[in-house]
Amino acid sequence: MSIKTLPEIIQGGMGVNISSPELAKMVSKLGQQGTISGTALEWVMVRSLQMGDPGEHFRRVLAGFPFQDMVKEIMNKFYVKGGIPKNTPFKGIPHVGFTPSNLFIALLICANFAVVRLAKEGHDNPISINYLEKIALPHVHALYGAIMGGVDIITMGAGIPLQIPHLINDIVAGNDCTYSIPVSGTNIRSSSINFSPEQFFGEIPKDLNKPKFLPIISSNLLANLFLKKSPEGSVDGFVVEEPTAGGHNAPPRRVDPVHYPVPHPSMELRML
Repeated sequence: MSIKTLPEIIQGGMGVNISSPELAKMVSKLGQQGTISGTALEWVMVRSLQMGDPGEHFRRVLAGFPFQDMVKEIMNKFYVKGGIPKNTPFKGIPHVGFTPSNLFIALLICANFAVVRLAKEGHDNPISINYLEKIALPHVHALYGAIMGGVDIITMGAGIPLQIPHLINDIVAGNDCTYSIPVSGTNIRSSSINFSPEQFFGEIPKDLNKPKFLPIISSNLLANLFLKKSPEGSVDGFVVEEPTAGGHNAPPRRVDPVHYPVPHPSMELRML
């Protein structure tokens, strides 16, 4: 990507559905980097479906999901034509865990697929999605859905997402996926989320395009760590949080782009 074509603005991926597909779409249509918030999208989708799917947005884009049996199960369980009556409680879903049910996996994959497709409707400019590394349990299935939806860029902070470049490579290659999860307060130091796409879908999804990966960092140390630990060519740049950003990467430390060597012409260093 030429430096002349880089956006001047990277929209933040804020909150739960604050950085919505509609907002990301408008930012990207204006030539900047529109970003979807990837937090709790499964909850956003099931709430919308129970409200009657206003605008028919989720049903429209999920009609293009390649595994329609999954979509049919979700619609049968959560879609309410015309919306649930006033003062009626919403139907809930399980919280994510180390052994999520097939339905919960389907919700994660379909929700992330759907919001990416919604954000990409009506234009050809790049769309990114932002996740929080510290909310690690959904990453495998959420990223799978976003990549199936054709997301162009993945940003991630709120931790040190060193596993993400390998996970992206495995998803695009059709490999089984593993994401290690740190565990505290027990004798177990870590566990993992494992996913076999062939076993879950019945076949390996084809023609998945590899998105760019821009980790969000706050120090030179982290930049060097990514470049040393990540597969070659798997980190496409950095979003740098300076002390005024007020983000999740505390304690922020200044990164000096003048003295930081950019190792490859395609690498970009973006300042917030």
